Amino acid sequence: MTVNTRDSQGRADNGPRPRQQPKPAAGDRHMSREQLLIELTALRREYGVLQDMLAQAWVDAGAHGAGEAELRLIVESLPLPIMIYRSCDHRILFASGKLEPLLGTQAATLVGAKYSAFCADPEGVAEADAQLAKRGVLHGHELRLRRQDGSLFWTAVSLKTLEYRGEDAVLCALVDISERIEMAERLERARQQAESASVAKSTFLAHMSHELRNPLNAIIGYAEMLVERAEELGDAEFSEDSERILKVAKMQLGIIGDSLDLAKIEAGHMSFQRVRFRVAELMREVVTAARPLVQRNANLFEVSIGRALGEAVGDPARIRQILLNLLGNAAKFTHEGRVNLTVRREARLGGGDTLSFRVQDTGVGMAPEDVERLFSPFFQARDGRALAGGTGLGLAISQQLARSMGGDITVTSRVGAGSTFSLYLPYEAPETAPEL
Repeated sequence: MTVNTRDSQGRADNGPRPRQQPKPAAGDRHMSREQLLIELTALRREYGVLQDMLAQAWVDAGAHGAGEAELRLIVESLPLPIMIYRSCDHRILFASGKLEPLLGTQAATLVGAKYSAFCADPEGVAEADAQLAKRGVLHGHELRLRRQDGSLFWTAVSLKTLEYRGEDAVLCALVDISERIEMAERLERARQQAESASVAKSTFLAHMSHELRNPLNAIIGYAEMLVERAEELGDAEFSEDSERILKVAKMQLGIIGDSLDLAKIEAGHMSFQRVRFRVAELMREVVTAARPLVQRNANLFEVSIGRALGEAVGDPARIRQILLNLLGNAAKFTHEGRVNLTVRREARLGGGDTLSFRVQDTGVGMAPEDVERLFSPFFQARDGRALAGGTGLGLAISQQLARSMGGDITVTSRVGAGSTFSLYLPYEAPETAPEL
């Protein structure tokens, strides 16, 4: 509803129309806490503007001799409840009809009652009075009010001082924000429960990993002894069975390690070194370890390491882990092709240098829907025939590790044309890990 004010010469001035705020629909219940706060801020701002216009209209209308009925018509045309109360004692002098469903009582019975008597938060009222005394206006102050039947609800209260019938008074506009406040509280409780569950999961995995690793290490040790014994005896069938046991045990040990790493990262418990290391030496170690993996499928391994890489500050063990995962992943999906590793030092916007690692393969590539889900835990892309082996955790862990060190991993891919993974890390890792 547009409020009409008048200038000093009595000309009409149509103010802006406030945006109507719909109640949240069923789908809005998944709204984030930040979105809720943005909505509440918009409510305060828009109804604050509307209230300023109303106060000016009230003063101008009174100055031009408008009667009580005309003033009430202005107020009742607005889409929000309005009251006017005396500044010195909070006695209500005027109440609009839209207050009736909000407070559960007739507007006529509100006149003469104390506005503060409907407030369930005396400290909030005192704080609002103090701010109003300083600035003469207050927008979107959250107060919990009490209806006539005793039920409580949240409002955003906007206040503005004015003169009413020769007395110092306060114009009060109220907006019921109970649903949004309750939704924000539910979201906060859900967040706390999720964090508690994550901590419990991490604690469980940390304790159980020890209990699971010990017997698996024993199985691996015995399996290796059996493989050696089978080779000494020349028993091919015995050797094949022993190697199968060894392979499965190592795979289970890898799943446990990956699950624990992911749980630690998600819970913020992963520790990182921050040491100075020579990049070229780290690359030589990575290439030596990765070469057998890449060449296993008759692939050509090409390496291009830039000059003047110098020294960097970070966690070389975690960087090695990420690169070996990316190279192993490229080798898995490439047969009789090429896997390229490129390392460069690049200038970064805003200052500082970036370590750029690029792993490119000529393998089967991926469909767009696979690329979108590639860094999700336990997701396994298809190689065109069947699910590839592995836990589906390696890439998820690698991206989380990169982001924890102030960097990131990106990927481009096309079916039949291979994939390119790019790892970017700052030359000097941040002292504290960024929030993920």
